[in-house]
Amino acid sequence: MSLSEKGWGIRARVEKKNPEWYDIYLEKSEYRSAEVENSKISREEISQEFGYGLRVLSNGRIGFSYGTSLDEVDATIDRAFSTARHRKVLKHFAHPPSIKIAYSRLDEDEGDLAEILLEELDKRTEENEIHLNGSLGWGRVEKAIINPGSEANESAPIYNFSMSATIAQGRGFDMYSCKKSAKLKKWIPEVTERAIEIARSMSGKKEKEVGKKELLIHPYALAQILEYGLMPSIVGDRCHRGESKLRKGLMIREGLAIRDADEGLADWKVDDEACPSTKADIIDGEIKEFLYDLKSSWEWGEKSTGNGVREDFRDEPSIAPRNLYLDLDEKGDVMEDGIYIYDVLGAHTINMETMDFSLGSSICWTIEKGELKPLRPVILSGNVLEMLKNSIRVSKERKEIGGLGGSIVLPHLRTGGVRIG
Repeated sequence: MSLSEKGWGIRARVEKKNPEWYDIYLEKSEYRSAEVENSKISREEISQEFGYGLRVLSNGRIGFSYGTSLDEVDATIDRAFSTARHRKVLKHFAHPPSIKIAYSRLDEDEGDLAEILLEELDKRTEENEIHLNGSLGWGRVEKAIINPGSEANESAPIYNFSMSATIAQGRGFDMYSCKKSAKLKKWIPEVTERAIEIARSMSGKKEKEVGKKELLIHPYALAQILEYGLMPSIVGDRCHRGESKLRKGLMIREGLAIRDADEGLADWKVDDEACPSTKADIIDGEIKEFLYDLKSSWEWGEKSTGNGVREDFRDEPSIAPRNLYLDLDEKGDVMEDGIYIYDVLGAHTINMETMDFSLGSSICWTIEKGELKPLRPVILSGNVLEMLKNSIRVSKERKEIGGLGGSIVLPHLRTGGVRIG
């Protein structure tokens, strides 16, 4: 029985309860993983999972429940109606646009990626000073979404690899996510080598003097800062509640653009509520728009931007970007004298309302005439908006990083306005 056919069976039983609206989200995944500990593959796993999440609208309120077996559909429906009684009324409910779509992203036979990883580890058996730890995962996920006016079925492969290396007092890491196994085969050795190179570069004597210098932020560090420091403030729900300091028309920086796009790792044709994936110009010099899912659009009388994202079938949708891009009109060489930050620690502590931060970084360098010199751990203090307002230049190259329910595509960012201690 296909995923859609299972959804049709659930729909027939839901409709007997006469909800004002319903939403059935089904998910099936097959995933393989290999864990690396102390430069050896310590564990390999194969997992398969099926489940469905159900939302019903009853008396203007949305209830939710989920199940993992078709034998418990009736109980799941009853739980969804029961939870609706305790929710607030959504005053601006309107049926979303109807859509019918079926799309499958195909990939060639990936072979045994764990064998490729094992070969890479075997090359380094004599490098006793290097300690490697990481994870490799690959598989396929299929989603089906059914509501009174829409039906969507999409499937896609997913590949993730990360590696960290430790050499004496130096640590480094790198990662890669993609939708093609051929790309991951190429990147397994490159990611491993990059992690080792960074660890080696951090294992020497560390500079202690920082001084007042411009900051160069690697995409990994920038992704963490934006995920915890900017993303909560572009959620329309928080804006209406007065929990965001952003407002439409607020000038950030001329030439700065942050947008959510439908191309990237999360290039699904619809979001996890069967709303069409769209492009949103969040910042174009100034704040242009905020992101909404169906529930927030019904609560505040806005239109969904196609940003209803689920962790999996066990969760209700929440608002998140799909493929976030940052760009700046000033591009060029960013490796001028300054402080180069590769990672940040404590990004989850960024104040979501004020956007103030105080973060650590343990993988960082001073840049002097293009040469990198390892630096002691530093503390970065500032404000996310001020960091963006004081943006100086970005690199032409970008890195796509999996996360945020999709991906974030970022350049290196050179900026001022951040205190370094």
